[in-house]
Amino acid sequence: MSNAAIAPLCDGACITAFGLVGPALAQRGRPAAAIWLLTIASCVAAAASTVVLMLLSLPLVGLDDSLADQFHWTSAVLRKDTLAGRGVAVVAAASVLLFVLRAARVVVRNRLAARAARAQLRRLGPAAGGLLVADDRVVDAFTVAGSSVIVATTGLLRLLSPGERRAMLAHERSHLVHRHHAHVLAATVAAALNPLLWRVPDTVTFVAERWADEDAAGATSRPVAAAALARAAESRSTFRPVHALAAAATAVARRIAALQAPPPSARPVAFAVPALLIVAAVFTTAVATDHVWALFHVTARIGRHALLQRH
Repeated sequence: MSNAAIAPLCDGACITAFGLVGPALAQRGRPAAAIWLLTIASCVAAAASTVVLMLLSLPLVGLDDSLADQFHWTSAVLRKDTLAGRGVAVVAAASVLLFVLRAARVVVRNRLAARAARAQLRRLGPAAGGLLVADDRVVDAFTVAGSSVIVATTGLLRLLSPGERRAMLAHERSHLVHRHHAHVLAATVAAALNPLLWRVPDTVTFVAERWADEDAAGATSRPVAAAALARAAESRSTFRPVHALAAAATAVARRIAALQAPPPSARPVAFAVPALLIVAAVFTTAVATDHVWALFHVTARIGRHALLQRH
């Protein structure tokens, strides 16, 4: 088996390893660095795996007689030296179609949910200084993608002390300023394109909350931020629309424990392993792409030479 034929297997192995260990390792460092690592790496991994699947499906194109006649390919060369046979090509082509449709569905549902959430915000009334106070005994606060508004209920504001309110507002403002919704969406789309990344979206959501928690702690103090999170979580009931990030909604016990500990430090070693796995996946994808490009180039040259000899 040639190096080019091994490349798709290596690509799959690297992405599988990243999907398994990447989320756990990334959480050991600073949340801001972790969310960027996971978002970029998952998008690159999804793109690499999609390219490999497309390369595996190319025999269906190259071995088609009508296309071979039109572009003067030599089908015999493609039958002898290709990344996969016709059966694998059919599975790969079907997988590409399925995963692309899954990703498109995620994007469409996200846009519809965001539009509905923004419509609900408009119905709640005007915001003052970026804060919309909803007159409701329900305890909740949240932000919505595509808006610049923080929604907090009167039930939550009455529950929190002045310091805890500042922590809550700093948490929600962090979601808006750092566009955490976009990170979550990107990771979800990547997981739709490659199911091996299924652990990444939940981890990105958790890390986004941790990033916002650290910003809240910076605006007040770690004990105050932890107390605000605990108090909101104890009394929280659902008020927010679909497609909203909220302070007390994800892995509350772990987040409180993190706020009770010293601030997270940079851990390059923890980030190096996921990054190297993605670099390896990109490299193997490049090897497979180069092989297929060279193969079709050779078949075209042979086909044109044969055509000239006939004439």
